[in-house]
Amino acid sequence: MKTTNHPKRLDFLRSFLVMIGISEKDLADKMNMSRSAVNNWFRKDDIFLSQLETIFRIFRYSFKIFLNKTPYDGDKPVEQLGRLAFKFDQGNLQFLSTAMARCKVTARELAERLHINISTVQHMFAVNDLRLSRVIDIAMALDLSIGVEIGPLCSCDNTRQEGRRFIARIAPLPRVIDQPLDKDDG
Repeated sequence: MKTTNHPKRLDFLRSFLVMIGISEKDLADKMNMSRSAVNNWFRKDDIFLSQLETIFRIFRYSFKIFLNKTPYDGDKPVEQLGRLAFKFDQGNLQFLSTAMARCKVTARELAERLHINISTVQHMFAVNDLRLSRVIDIAMALDLSIGVEIGPLCSCDNTRQEGRRFIARIAPLPRVIDQPLDKDDG
């Protein structure tokens, strides 16, 4: 059996489930799914955003996707996009359109970067849901890293639910080129 130690896209979900003491079987029961369906998420290392949102809602946790712009484009500093955090609401992929606009990338340019047809990009933004792998592809095509922030929801009486908050990177930062310092500079 071949084993690998490289990070997987859904490591953050597995860590979350361990943190709250929930097994794949327990998760399947709460989601009214078979255990094999839940196991397939981890085996394929992919899941729809709506399924992620449902998991965190069931356990009363918030789920935000955040995108970070790299500070350099090749050897030239670019305007920092900073951290963009978006709460994924089922059926709302507006955060991807916002990221494209802030990165000044059109749908046609995104299609070229992803090596797909413009009609496929238009369809992606017309549907209400995407797989996490596709969102990562889009983020990387925009030279953005992608991560999640997970934390307990607040209850109606403004008291915090007990639980830990954590942030996990799910796609690596794009490569940053370090420039050597010129010894002749002052």
